[in-house]
Amino acid sequence: MSEFFFKESQRAASIGSYHADFTAGKWESSEVLDTIFGIDKDYDRSIQGWLDIVHPDDRDLMDRYLMEEVISHQKAFSYEYRIVRKDDGETRWVDGRGSVSFDHDGNIHSLTGTIQDITERKLAEDELKNLAMRLDFATSSANLGVWDWNILDNQMVWDERMFELYGIKREIFTNNVDAWMNGLHPEDRETAIADCQAALNGEKPFNTSFRVCHPDGSVKYLRATGLVIRSADGTAERMIGINYDITEHKHAELAKTRYTLRQRAMLDNLPMMAWLKDTESRLEMVNEPFAKTCGRSIEECIGKTDLDLFPEEMAKGYMADDLEVCRSGQKKQVEEAITTPDGDKWHLTYKAPIFDEHGQVIGTVGIAHDITGLKEAEKERLTLETQLMQAQKMESIGRLAGGVAHDFNNMLTVIMGHAQLGQMKLDPTHPVYGDISEISKSAERSADLTKQLLAFARKQTVAPKVVNLNETVNSMLNMLQRLIGEDINLTWKPSSSLWTVKIDPSQIDQILANLCVNARDAISDTGKITIETENCSTNASYYISFEGAVPGEYVKLSVNDNGIGMDKAMLAHIFEPFYTTKEQGKGTGLGLATVYGIVKQNNGYIDVHSETGVGTTFTIYLPRYEGRATQSLKNGANESATKGNETILVVEDEPAILNMAKVMLTQLGYNVLVANTPGEAIQCSHEYVGEIDLLMTDVVMPEMNGRELAKNLLSIYPNIKRLFMSGYTADVIAHHGVLDEGVHFIQKPFNMNVLAGKLREVLDS
Repeated sequence: MSEFFFKESQRAASIGSYHADFTAGKWESSEVLDTIFGIDKDYDRSIQGWLDIVHPDDRDLMDRYLMEEVISHQKAFSYEYRIVRKDDGETRWVDGRGSVSFDHDGNIHSLTGTIQDITERKLAEDELKNLAMRLDFATSSANLGVWDWNILDNQMVWDERMFELYGIKREIFTNNVDAWMNGLHPEDRETAIADCQAALNGEKPFNTSFRVCHPDGSVKYLRATGLVIRSADGTAERMIGINYDITEHKHAELAKTRYTLRQRAMLDNLPMMAWLKDTESRLEMVNEPFAKTCGRSIEECIGKTDLDLFPEEMAKGYMADDLEVCRSGQKKQVEEAITTPDGDKWHLTYKAPIFDEHGQVIGTVGIAHDITGLKEAEKERLTLETQLMQAQKMESIGRLAGGVAHDFNNMLTVIMGHAQLGQMKLDPTHPVYGDISEISKSAERSADLTKQLLAFARKQTVAPKVVNLNETVNSMLNMLQRLIGEDINLTWKPSSSLWTVKIDPSQIDQILANLCVNARDAISDTGKITIETENCSTNASYYISFEGAVPGEYVKLSVNDNGIGMDKAMLAHIFEPFYTTKEQGKGTGLGLATVYGIVKQNNGYIDVHSETGVGTTFTIYLPRYEGRATQSLKNGANESATKGNETILVVEDEPAILNMAKVMLTQLGYNVLVANTPGEAIQCSHEYVGEIDLLMTDVVMPEMNGRELAKNLLSIYPNIKRLFMSGYTADVIAHHGVLDEGVHFIQKPFNMNVLAGKLREVLDS
C-alpha cells in the first residue's frame, strides 16, 4: 500500500526518482521519470545516455555546476536545467535534486534523488518576468512614476521615475507620505490633499493634478491617479498609483487658452460681424456684433445654426454658402441681406474654409461688413444717374423742339402775313376769300402748337408777376368746370395763408387746363378731380426723390383724379412731346410736355404718382417768392390794326419775312427802311438823313445779335425805340426767358393786327 501511494504521489506531482552509479557508469529511473524523459525501459541506461537527454545548451553549465559547486564543496545536487524528450523532441524544464556520495578521492560515487517537471512554473515565471519588463518599459516610455503607499504605517515606496518627476534624489527620500506633500506647490497642496482624502473616504476615485516645485526652482505639472486597497471591513490599507508629467500638455492648454482669449479679443473688437462654424454650420464662436445683430447674447448663439437665428429662407441661403465653401475648399464673397432687430441690412460677407493639420476642412470662418449705407448710396447714385439721363433726354428733346418751333414760326409768320394781306385785297364774297381764311386758321392752330413746343423747351418769353395761387385758381374754376363737363365733380381745397409765387398767370392757366383735361380723359364716366394748394418746406432728401429739386420753401399745387391711372412704362415717357396714351386723333401729346416746360422755366419741379385702376396725382412745386411784387409789362396787342406814320428800320435775315414785314408796315402807314443784315442796318442808319423812330429787329442774326445792333444804333439815334422779334427765343434780350422792364418783344408768328398794336405800344411808351 505504501509503495502504491508513493508511486501515485510521484505521478500526481510529476516527480520521478533516480539512482546513478558513477563507478558502474549506469543509472536507474522510476516510471514517472521515464515519462518525463520520454524514454522506455530499453533506453540506454549509461551515464552518457543520461547526458544525451540534457539540452545541449545546458550540458556545459551542468558540468560546471557539478565541478564547481557539488564536487568542490561536497554539497548536495540541486539544479534546474532543460531536457529534450526523446520521444517527441519537446524541451522541458526540470528541477533535479539528489544526495551525493563521494569516493576516497573526492569524486562522485553515486547520485540518488528526484527530478520534477517544472516547465509550467518556468513558463509562468518567464511570463511574469516579461510582464514586469513590459510594465517597466511602458511606465518608462510613458514617463510614468509608480508609487505604493502603506496607509497603516504611512510608508511610501517610489520607483526611479518618481524621483525624476519630483526632482529629488533617493538618498534624501524619507519613505513616508510627507515627501509627497512637501513637494507640492503651496497653491495646489490643499486641493491635492483634499482629493486624496476624498478617495480614502470612498467619495470618489483619486485623480488630481498639481504642480511640484523642484529644488532647482523649476515647476512641473503632474497628474496623479491611484487605487485604494481595502481590508475586508472596508478600511483603507494601501493606495497604489502612478504620476505622470503633464507640463507640456498644461503649457499647450495655457497657450490654447491664451490663443482663444486673443481670438476672443480680436473678434469682439472687430467692428463687423465675425464667427466660426463647424462643417454642419453650427456656430462655435461669435463676436459681440454678430450676437447683437441676432438679438441674442454670445452664449445663446454658440451651438446654434442660422435656422435658429434668422428667417428660414434667409438662413437656408447662408447655410448653402457654408456648404459650398466646405465642399470646394475655396473662399467665397457674397452680398447678403440680413434681418436684424433694427430692420433689414445689407452685408458684404467673406467666408473661408478652416483646415486641420491633414488638410481636411473642419469648418468655416466668416466676417460680414455692413454695407447698407453703401447700398443706399449706390441706389441713390443709380437714381441720380436715371434722373440725369432723363434730364439730358428732356433737354435734348427740348432743344429739338425749340429748333423746330423756331424754323416753323418763321414759315408761319410768312404764311399768316401773306394770308392776311391777301384777304385785305379781296371782298369777303370773293370765292378765294374763304380758302385764304382757312389758311389763316390753320396757320394760327399751327402757331398754337409751336407755342406749346416752346413752353416745353422753356424758350417762350414770359412776363411774370407776383400772384397768390389761391386767387389765380379760384378765378379759373368756372372755366375749368365747363372744360371737364358736368359729370365730373371738381373739388377745390385751397390752403390758408398761402405764400406767393412769381409766375406769368397765363402759365397757371395753361398748367391747370392741361392737367384737368388729361384728368377728364382718364375718367371713363363719372368721377372726381381735386385741386389743392399747400405751403411746403423741402429738405435735402427731395434732391434724391425728384429731378432737379433743391431744398427750400415751395408752394405746392396738386391735381388729383380717380381715373384709370398709368403704369410705370407710361410714367417714364409722359412728359415727352407727342407722347400720348390717348387714341389716335384725340391728343397731340403736348399737354404734359407744356406743363413740364412751364414748371422747369419757373425753377420748380413736378412729381407724378399714379396707380392703375386707382388714379393719378400731379404735384407741382413752385418756389416761394421772397421779394416785393412788381407790375408786369403789357405784352398784348390791340384787336384793330392801329396805324402810324413814324419811320421804322426793319432788320431780318430771312428775306421772305423781311418783305412781308415791309408790306405790312407800309399798309399801316409807316415809313419803312429794310436791311437783311446788321451791317446793312448800320450802313442804312448812317446814310438816312431823317429820324429813325423805331428799330424792329430779329434777335438771332449773322454778324451780331439784335441786342448788339440796338446798342450800335443808340449811339446814332439816342431816342430810338426798340422792338425785338424772334421765332423761338428771347435769350439774347431776356434773362432765362423773362424780359427786363422796358424791353419790348413780339413772338413770331404774328399777324398785322398784333403787330400794329405792339408798334403803338412801343412808340407811345
